[in-house]
Amino acid sequence: MNYEQRELLLLCIRLYLKYQWTRVAPAPERNTLIRVLQALQGRLLDLLERPAAPPTKPFWLSEEEQITTRNMLNEFLQGAAKLPELSTPDKQASLNALKTQIEWNGSI
Repeated sequence: MNYEQRELLLLCIRLYLKYQWTRVAPAPERNTLIRVLQALQGRLLDLLERPAAPPTKPFWLSEEEQITTRNMLNEFLQGAAKLPELSTPDKQASLNALKTQIEWNGSI
């Protein structure tokens, strides 16, 4: 996963968390989803704070993180045109690439 992919995934997580907090009624499923995304966000931020050397190891996701991230990316791909942050063709292509990478090997 390169720096741009990490930044894009962090942007998606930030937007999705905002959506979950403001538009979805509180429920145990929503709270679990929020916890999973916050933990993943923290791991990604830790990775970004490291020196700018290219990553040599894959960033593995737990099964729960894979499912949550895949569902989040699916929702963004279906409605990306409505979000200015994700409406450019290159961002949509990057979202597709991230989703495919997670589906194929569970890492980014």
